[in-house]
Amino acid sequence: MLYKNRILLAVLSILTILAVLVSGCGEKKSARQILQEAYKNHLTLNSYSFEGSLKFRANVEGEGFDNTPETAQVMMVLDALQKSELTFKGTSQVDPMQTELILDARIDLQGMAMNFNVPIIMNEEKMWIKIPAISMVPELSQLQGKYLELDYQELSELSQQPINPAKDIKAQQELANKLNDIFYKHVGDDYFVEVNKDEVKLPEGIEAEHVVKLNVTNDNYVTFIKLLVANVLPEALDAIAQSGLVSEEEKAELTNAKAELQKGLEEFERNMEEVKEKFKLDKAEYVTAINQENHVPYTLLDFDATVDVPEEGVTVSFGVTLDMKQSNFNQEPKWELGIPKAEEVLPFRELQSMLMMVPKINF
Repeated sequence: MLYKNRILLAVLSILTILAVLVSGCGEKKSARQILQEAYKNHLTLNSYSFEGSLKFRANVEGEGFDNTPETAQVMMVLDALQKSELTFKGTSQVDPMQTELILDARIDLQGMAMNFNVPIIMNEEKMWIKIPAISMVPELSQLQGKYLELDYQELSELSQQPINPAKDIKAQQELANKLNDIFYKHVGDDYFVEVNKDEVKLPEGIEAEHVVKLNVTNDNYVTFIKLLVANVLPEALDAIAQSGLVSEEEKAELTNAKAELQKGLEEFERNMEEVKEKFKLDKAEYVTAINQENHVPYTLLDFDATVDVPEEGVTVSFGVTLDMKQSNFNQEPKWELGIPKAEEVLPFRELQSMLMMVPKINF
């Protein structure tokens, strides 16, 4: 009898283990879990490369938008904004800390195209910004091609405020992890959806195991905003205040910001129906591609909205598209720029002295 009981117990144990294994294998992660784990993994990277672009859209129309010199200037700015584009590329490394970023801006102002190329380099002690052509300041044309050198310690002494973007990288990573956890703790599964790769046009060369979209639409954006303001942002401000990365004065400002958030939420709720009536979310896509190694090789933000103000006879539409590709995860960085040589550098104090000698600058 004892022998039979032992056999029965062994069989039941095996069946229990198999049931656990089968249930574990069959458990499918939600889109929110997939995205959270991918970004958590991204925050552990020591190095990666990136490239992308940023475009803005804006327009104002309606009977209330009078044909005056002031409105003509506004339209000129909006037109230039729509015809402009910012592209960027670079490489970032955590330890030892070094980042390079190359900004390319194309601006079209009344048919006159202007291009700016601004390389930026950072390490633990200094930042270098390459000076572009300054046609508006001919006295400084000889500076073109030089790197403006910004020493963090020197800037701290001049401003009497601590300035060091590279300070305590570990604490910055810990804070980023906390902010990531706070967001996904409060924003539930309903706001995320995994889509078929064929439904999203990914750039050539991007391989994705999962594609996740943030599901915010014109029907649920009010609830989403309330969720962020009531839950995510207050807790995020607390995390920043407790991170050890801010001064006592900045902690006080964060406390005031929390109080202002609460007031803003109350006002938002009082005017919620008016907001729904006037603000239309035409498109809000935040797409993230995740590969087999749980890295994020591509993200896309595509946003368009319209604000209708009937009492003034004006309709404002605006939008932004930001797309970014990432690669070379944890590989040895290949620096395109490198740290500038001594003869390529212009210290900040020298630039200050030169600017004081310029008689007049007409912008």
